[in-house]
Amino acid sequence: MKLCKYEQLRYICPGNGGWGMVRIAMMIPESYELFISPAACGRHGALGAVQHGIKDRLSYYFVDEKDIIEGYDAAVMDAAGKLLACLETRGKKPRVLILFVTCIDDLIGTDNDAVAWELERRYPDTYFIFCHMNPITDDRPDSPMVSIHKSIYQLLGRLGDDTEDNGVNCIGNLAQFHPSCEFYQIAALLGLAPVRHIHACETFTAFEEMTKSCCSAVFFSTAMPAARLLETSCGQSAIPMYYSYDPDTIQETYCRFAEKTAELTGMPVPDTFYELIKSCRSRLKKKAEQVRQRLCGRPVGVDDFACASPFEVAKFLMDCGIFVKYIGYREAPSEEACVEELKEREPELEIISLLDYHLPGMTGRRELSAEADLICIGVDLAYVLRARYVADLFFDEGNYGFYGLEVVLDRLAAAAEQEADLQELIEKHGLVV
Repeated sequence: MKLCKYEQLRYICPGNGGWGMVRIAMMIPESYELFISPAACGRHGALGAVQHGIKDRLSYYFVDEKDIIEGYDAAVMDAAGKLLACLETRGKKPRVLILFVTCIDDLIGTDNDAVAWELERRYPDTYFIFCHMNPITDDRPDSPMVSIHKSIYQLLGRLGDDTEDNGVNCIGNLAQFHPSCEFYQIAALLGLAPVRHIHACETFTAFEEMTKSCCSAVFFSTAMPAARLLETSCGQSAIPMYYSYDPDTIQETYCRFAEKTAELTGMPVPDTFYELIKSCRSRLKKKAEQVRQRLCGRPVGVDDFACASPFEVAKFLMDCGIFVKYIGYREAPSEEACVEELKEREPELEIISLLDYHLPGMTGRRELSAEADLICIGVDLAYVLRARYVADLFFDEGNYGFYGLEVVLDRLAAAAEQEADLQELIEKHGLVV
């Protein structure tokens, strides 16, 4: 049973978007994207490209009724050829042309592999990959997020010169970790260097060097199928290190990572590794107490656009002695037991589905005069609850592990001091409905 009961008509808050499929695919350096779809399907990606400064790497081929009836294999190849010729006249020659198809392609049945093979035969200096987005498959094993990671990292299997080092690839986290995140220190202590992430690759050559790493640290389960491909094609061990907001789980994850990398490198886990973990936990405990005292019992809300699991963040904050009154979520198919536990701990806790189509009316009627000091972690819940204090946190960007929990506390404390401009925050993160 899902907590979300709104399977058809859904409400979408203004603070939406950010990491859309168009932007994710463009993480491949020196790439260009040809988006193939009916005209109406391109709006969100186009606006997002403008917001994030990548509109000069995106073109569209709009299919019509004739394409849908007859198929568009030849039309796509013709469009790709014309696009490459046009880019060359402008002095732009992409190393990779990303052909992005949408759900309409499920009806047309394009042989994507055959089209890509033919295009590479015609244009041998360019790699062609297909990315596919079908929103209705979001709850299936090959969801859009799973599919796009596979498309990106499948390309690595065709690159490289078979040389290997002790590097580690970070996969699944769309933004690089902040330099202060303890993951880098832990990797160094375990003999893993360099730490590689696709977003740090400014050139296609740097992207190719990801084939040298001995292992991949996988931070979201949606990227595990892609990491499995790298196990097969590049011999890189896939090590799950999924996001967590529970200090005990974070410690256990790092310890498993240490044990696995010790097997790979042949180096024992040093005592300094355990000392670092102890130091991180001690610093986190001290900060949690400081923030608890600073908030003085003020109510807090958290939503799942700020972090992967608002329920786990809420539990962490409650463990810190912070009053969590609201949790906003979209999909939570396996959180029922967690919700019951949280409600037992905090009887005033309210769970709000951000997909509820009644939300606009509920928002208009809501009386918050008694909660003028409410602090929301996440812009969506802040919009719904009309909160004036907002912690600037979006999809865990750059945050992980103990450092990530410290960031949550720091942003919460900072938000308590000054009212936020919600519109400014939405625009800052390039959020587009």
